Amino acid sequence: MLGLKRESEVHPHVPEEKAELFSSLNGGSTEVEYRRLLVGLAGVLKPERALETGILHPWALAGLAAECCELVAIDHSEAAVVAAGSLGVPNLRVYGGDARKWLRGWQGGPFDLVFLDTELGSRASELEVLLDRGLLTPRAVVAIHDTSRVRVMGGGRCLESLQFWGAFEALRKKWRLEVVELPLSRGMLLVQRAR
Repeated sequence: MLGLKRESEVHPHVPEEKAELFSSLNGGSTEVEYRRLLVGLAGVLKPERALETGILHPWALAGLAAECCELVAIDHSEAAVVAAGSLGVPNLRVYGGDARKWLRGWQGGPFDLVFLDTELGSRASELEVLLDRGLLTPRAVVAIHDTSRVRVMGGGRCLESLQFWGAFEALRKKWRLEVVELPLSRGMLLVQRAR
């Protein structure tokens, strides 16, 4: 893929995140390695319906859509929605607006795979809406990006990250969530309801 850079060159990191081993287009795009993981998860989960919130750079939507019967993508940016819609992917449904509000009104059935990648401060509340409304199938996997516990922004510990972790841990306890934590680079959580 053209234009790839070392993640450590495009986003602030601390040494233990090993960001120099990851690649991305820029500081706003998901690292290539985590996108590959997401597409791989879709490949083994065979989701009937998947959801991605936060599609800042839609270049990777086609790969995920190829592994799903239907991929629903939401973003508040009109430019991102237009760009994603122009991809011409037949099983991709793109919507504009705040993901939390959109999910509160969604009537299209539950999701088998979810990728939460909007603003970090919104992701725990998006997960809460999904759980409260029963919008996850029993074996659904939710991937949450930017979850490094040592995340730094603007020269210091990221306040949004601290707030995310407080809200997420409360949800984890309330809903008995099982979690796989991938701490490198910007980090990712893989979340599933306990059986």
